[in-house]
Amino acid sequence: MLPMLTLAEFAAVLQRYAEGTCTAAELGLVNRWLAQLEEPTAPELPSEELAHVRLTLWQRIEKDTRE
Repeated sequence: MLPMLTLAEFAAVLQRYAEGTCTAAELGLVNRWLAQLEEPTAPELPSEELAHVRLTLWQRIEKDTRE
């Protein structure tokens, strides 16, 4: 979990990072933040749960289109 920074604090860290003057802790913070950008935004469902969601949605669609 990344520490909570204000927008101004984070901008300052990014500026120091870009200039090559950030601390080791700030470098770690930026690297963790960049790694999070590469993570999927939504967790993947296990296949059994995904199948259940699909079935439930399909049943709802069938019901709604019959009415």
